[in-house]
Amino acid sequence: MALRDVDPELESRLKQAAREGGKRIDQTAIEALRRRFGLAPERLTTHIHTDLDHLFGQRDEVAFRAIQLRLDGQRKVDAELRAVLRRLDHASRRGGHGYPPAGRAPGARRIIVKP
Repeated sequence: MALRDVDPELESRLKQAAREGGKRIDQTAIEALRRRFGLAPERLTTHIHTDLDHLFGQRDEVAFRAIQLRLDGQRKVDAELRAVLRRLDHASRRGGHGYPPAGRAPGARRIIVKP
């Protein structure tokens, strides 16, 4: 397909748009036609937000360490949970589920009485 009788102003604008978009003139023309006839794919983002840019790189070393200490404290596993996890891991290696049989308290011994 070729376009004939393109006036100089339209040609100039197409070339400028192609240059700005880093595309060929034919690609720019096709995109313009697609937009005109409602065939252009919808853009997922239409605006680049810069309202939080002032926050990046603004923390000093002292503030960074304070934040990091809080995060490290939240990532620790307490002793009780660690014991439960260890028991479950040990039981899973033996093929069990890590809990005592139903109806028995942990540490209770089983007594078998023969008639």
